[in-house]
Amino acid sequence: MPAIIRDSIQNRIFAALLFGTGFLVAYYTLQANEPLQTTAQMRGSTPANFVFAVMGDFGTGEDSQRQVAQHLSAVTKKHPLQLVISTGDQMYNMVAQERLNGLDGVQDVYDDKFQTHFEDVYGNSFQGVPWYMTLGNHDCAGNATAQILYTKRSPSGIWHMPSRYYTFQQRIGLGNPSQQDVVRFIVLDSCSLSCGSSSSTNDRCKHVHRVGSDGQDANQLRNKQIEWFKQLLETPLPTENSWIVVSTHWPVYSVIGNGPTGNMIQDIEPLLKEAVVLHRGKVLWFNGHDHGLQHLQNDHNDVTNHYFVSGGGGYQLHPTLKLSADGAYKDEQGQVQSTLNKDVFVRFKKSCYGFMTVQFNGRGKGIVSFYESVHGKSKATFIYQVTVP
Repeated sequence: MPAIIRDSIQNRIFAALLFGTGFLVAYYTLQANEPLQTTAQMRGSTPANFVFAVMGDFGTGEDSQRQVAQHLSAVTKKHPLQLVISTGDQMYNMVAQERLNGLDGVQDVYDDKFQTHFEDVYGNSFQGVPWYMTLGNHDCAGNATAQILYTKRSPSGIWHMPSRYYTFQQRIGLGNPSQQDVVRFIVLDSCSLSCGSSSSTNDRCKHVHRVGSDGQDANQLRNKQIEWFKQLLETPLPTENSWIVVSTHWPVYSVIGNGPTGNMIQDIEPLLKEAVVLHRGKVLWFNGHDHGLQHLQNDHNDVTNHYFVSGGGGYQLHPTLKLSADGAYKDEQGQVQSTLNKDVFVRFKKSCYGFMTVQFNGRGKGIVSFYESVHGKSKATFIYQVTVP
């Protein structure tokens, strides 16, 4: 019996023992295949400044991950966080031969890496601060459903992944409660968006379990998510000071590491352009996948798309663009470039460990700050900041 099917059966048995067979069928179907929409409640009173952190590509269990975690924790003592957004790859398998064989992520909901790669690193320092997880290519090379099911098992209670893709909403600001300024968070499953089509040639898809491996048509599931995303982006925000924040793993554009993603440029960027115009620039995009920190900009119709890459959570860094990137070529100086990045303005890039914080002040401004995590230093180093829109 294939390992992924065996693990799926084990997860069903475990859930049945805890919750009863009747609940299992509805729960498992929702978690594995359906998007979830929730309204997350704020802890205590709503702060004057709504602050959250964004970080990805961290699940190694090694010293580099722990160093970034300590630096992030130190920053949060000065600027308390409402939540953390993971941009994916929260579970690497550090055994090289197993990675070569495509065995990565976690095996099942009982996998020890949940404890060693997450709870031991973040559980005590971030008590009460929810972490909203995104599936990365290393996560999808293993048992992605186990990461969804772990939401009910996390001893710290901070791990949240209710479905492969999902949305939730948070109120911001101290203004008139009737105004209901909000942040609409949208977490995408870019394993499906980038690799769900049989025509995908992206290099990072070769070990990813294709969505639809349980008998459902992968391309139909991918199109279903795109339509769901489109509807969310087209839904009006309640006030002019509200925001949309999108989190995923594969980038639209990137100038280091795995680089830009052709499928995302074709299917996702046009939706983002329309949303930016519709919501007057109140849309921020965050992804991981490329190990460093970047701020990229794409201008159109006097409105700017902002793309933020936060993939410096602890795995080995990406100093340059890979030749395996979509559209990659070598320029006259021998540097690797991509034809897909031709319309992008690079505001900031650095191959470094670190993370980002995002602050919404309730007056329509969003402040994104970059912090570098340097080995041997007691605190993270502030390296870049931009105010949008």
